[in-house]
Amino acid sequence: MIKETAGLILLLLLSCTGCIKDTARVTEHLQTAASFMLERPDSSLYILEHIDSDKLSRRKDKAKYALLYSQALDKNYIDKTNDSLILVAVDYYQEHGTEQEKMLAYYYLGRVQYNARAYQSAIISFLQAEEYALRAEDYLYCGLIYRNISNIYNDTYNAAEELRYAQKAYDCFCRADAMEYRDYALPILAVAYGNTSDRTKEKELLEQAIVLARERCDTLLWGICLSSYALCQEVTEDYRGAKESILSLKNRLRLPIDLRDWVTLAHCYARENKTDSVDFCLNEAGHSAATSADSAKILLRIYCVEKKRNNPQKALEALECCNDFQNAVSRQMLQQSVIATQRDHFRSRADLAMYKLKANHRLGIIIILSICLFAGVVIFWVYRRIQRKNAEIERYMNIASDIQDVLQSKNTEMSHLVRQLFHEKFKLIDSLGCTYYERRDTPNEQIAIYNEVKRAIQNLGTDKQTKSELERIVNLCNEDILKKIRTQIPEIKMADYDLFCYLCAGFSYRAISIFMQTKIDNIYNRKSRLKMLIGNSAAASKELFLQNIG
Repeated sequence: MIKETAGLILLLLLSCTGCIKDTARVTEHLQTAASFMLERPDSSLYILEHIDSDKLSRRKDKAKYALLYSQALDKNYIDKTNDSLILVAVDYYQEHGTEQEKMLAYYYLGRVQYNARAYQSAIISFLQAEEYALRAEDYLYCGLIYRNISNIYNDTYNAAEELRYAQKAYDCFCRADAMEYRDYALPILAVAYGNTSDRTKEKELLEQAIVLARERCDTLLWGICLSSYALCQEVTEDYRGAKESILSLKNRLRLPIDLRDWVTLAHCYARENKTDSVDFCLNEAGHSAATSADSAKILLRIYCVEKKRNNPQKALEALECCNDFQNAVSRQMLQQSVIATQRDHFRSRADLAMYKLKANHRLGIIIILSICLFAGVVIFWVYRRIQRKNAEIERYMNIASDIQDVLQSKNTEMSHLVRQLFHEKFKLIDSLGCTYYERRDTPNEQIAIYNEVKRAIQNLGTDKQTKSELERIVNLCNEDILKKIRTQIPEIKMADYDLFCYLCAGFSYRAISIFMQTKIDNIYNRKSRLKMLIGNSAAASKELFLQNIG
């Protein structure tokens, strides 16, 4: 109610102000016209007629105006045959429109072409509209598209295709839950079955539609069903039933009857030999005839009537005229292959385009996944490489720390050793100095000094503490060489071990002979045997051992 009131106010304002010329207000009025389109198409048409289209500067506004105006004309049953207006919308929306806008543009282009009886062009436009309607999942318009295609095949006497598209239209209206469209699609589907000579199915669907019309008190739908039902009864030679259906349509429902009803009624009266009623019905039918097809329907009934009246001359004349129309229909039927070929060609192009679209879509997905996979592999490889580098750095840092600790320990030990050697060295000098001081200028001076030196030297060969200290110094300065030879050559004798220690310490053969209290020749022999022992061993540090003993 509020919406209708607003519409009336708007119409009043328009009627007072004249044409809409302000470009800034055009978009608002176009939106208002679009909002009224379904429920009040007459209001939409009124608004659009008061828009000065010459003042529209933007292509977008021109396209929307062209689409809405064509839609309003069609919904108000104003059949236009010039497609120049709707082509403005088609050209624009083909490049810039949504699926819905493209669908509407091609649908109303098809409607204009249908009104102009350009059936081949109309089918192509409707099939293009179907493609966009399916993408937008607009099943209401899918049903409308299929209904129009079914009508084209009805007009061109292709009953099989008419039935196929009538069924598709009905199914789409059911899927869209468009109850009113579905109910009106039912008698169309019934007629399509009748055109394929399936009269049983036709009657069944028409009776179903009549029941629906009664339940909903839809007089218009009831009248459409009764008219088609009467024709079905006539074909099945139920003339009494056909006459009752038409009279019920005229007298009970108070609806006007058309050419098809008049000629059916004339045939029924002819069967009852009511000549005046036959002439009256045929005369009324003649006033309603608008096309050659309408005239042919009248002539066919005239043939039937004159044949019943036993008037062969008039029957023949009517039949010959019908034959001329039949020849024209035959030529038109031959053109159906051209329509079918164009339809199939368009379908093939649409299928190919859809296939390419899907193929490109799949290719794009594969490329993206491949890039992601490659990037993932690279990132994982870099991550693992960084981990390995970090682990290696950590390992080297640990080694460096260990080396630093060892060096620090060695330095501490070496410093202690140096201090100790320093102390021992000066201790020995101090001891000799004290002995010299005490014995100087006495006869025992030389003997005392000699004995003191002899004692210090012999300690290196016999004193365990002195020897142990010597081994510690040799190990510290020569990479634990004494520990290594004991471990790697466990069979070495103690005398050979002592010789090895003295040699590593750098003592001369003479000094060693004193330490070991043996002749110098024995030292040479023992050294040769020691070298042979080391050379024949499997010691890992063999070269180190030989290098240190010379």
